[in-house]
Amino acid sequence: RRVLFRSPWHQNARAIKPTKAIFIYGTRVRELCEENHDLGYELMKRTSEVVIRRLQATRRRLLEKD
Repeated sequence: RRVLFRSPWHQNARAIKPTKAIFIYGTRVRELCEENHDLGYELMKRTSEVVIRRLQATRRRLLEKD
């Protein structure tokens, strides 16, 4: 079973001052994770940490509104 999946959503951003950015092909990252499970696991751990922090911050903000 795949940890990463093809998403119908696209992320966009717009810089308001000169910015350096990188572009990553999601399909290639998924292939690399399939080939190297240690990489996939590490990527999943790091991504989930960010998601957890963001969800907790959102929860705190919502609780402050009450």
